[in-house]
Amino acid sequence: HANSLLLEEKEFNKNNFHKNESLSNFSLLSIIGKGRASTVYLAEYQGEYVALKIFDKLYVYKNDLIERIVLEKNILCAFSDQKFLCHMKFYFTTRTKIVFVLLFYLGGDLFNMLLKNGKFDETTSAFYAAQIANMISFLHSKNIVYRDLKLENLMINENGYLTLIDFGSCKIIEDQ
Repeated sequence: HANSLLLEEKEFNKNNFHKNESLSNFSLLSIIGKGRASTVYLAEYQGEYVALKIFDKLYVYKNDLIERIVLEKNILCAFSDQKFLCHMKFYFTTRTKIVFVLLFYLGGDLFNMLLKNGKFDETTSAFYAAQIANMISFLHSKNIVYRDLKLENLMINENGYLTLIDFGSCKIIEDQ
């Protein structure tokens, strides 16, 4: 079993991997999200704000989530040219953690924007709906099914456009 864990970790450590990075290089400012498998922090790194998505390795292995996290990592790394999908700057591992360093979106999420502003007018709703349709259409064109669409996973970037985050529940549909 230990050999398979080493193999899986070796496979995991490709694309945007920073071998010598450490959590001590980040100033953790606050928790901005918590899921079953990870906690997301607002952090400061080299003078800029980032989001750190941190997984506990023991939890990942015990709950057989390796494939899910590798898929999420691959999606975050593969589509860095798509403005409407979350970008991973890089990732690293520690002895006990897997850490994704993601862009932080200053506009917050669509859920909190809706709470703050009340309902959207028809033009704003159509603007956001078109972006969501574009996101999902793009992912489907790559045989990726996004299975966690909710307002909390739609971040507002610096230009007022939506960005889709959290690819942990995605599924790849093989061509038949």
